Amino acid sequence: LVCQLTGKFATVKHYTHVKYAQGAFIWIFNKKWFNGLPSDLQKTFKEVVHEVCQKLRKEAVGQEAVMIEAAEKKNGVTFHELSKKTIKKLRKKGDAVHKKYASKINKVYATDKYKPANYLKEVQKYMGY
Repeated sequence: LVCQLTGKFATVKHYTHVKYAQGAFIWIFNKKWFNGLPSDLQKTFKEVVHEVCQKLRKEAVGQEAVMIEAAEKKNGVTFHELSKKTIKKLRKKGDAVHKKYASKINKVYATDKYKPANYLKEVQKYMGY
């Protein structure tokens, strides 16, 4: 989607589709407002945000398919898929990076308000890694 919108496919004619995680949706809410809600409304609010995020992620997959088709037809872009062997190799290398930087990713500073025990693991779980 980003490549199509920014005109990259006018120049790029080969694209390796790596099926990375869709971009995270960033939601910003006033913490004081949220904390002022009764706990049952806080719970409902969180559930609705999660539900909407799931819906938007599914829509993003559909949008991506439309953009790929448009890039192929309009710009003559060829999309390449990685082999299972190559994907396995990339995942292994990615795991090594996660392990190498886990202590930095999980570092908690005195000024941090959110202090999870293992932030990296939390994100991995959330992303279905």
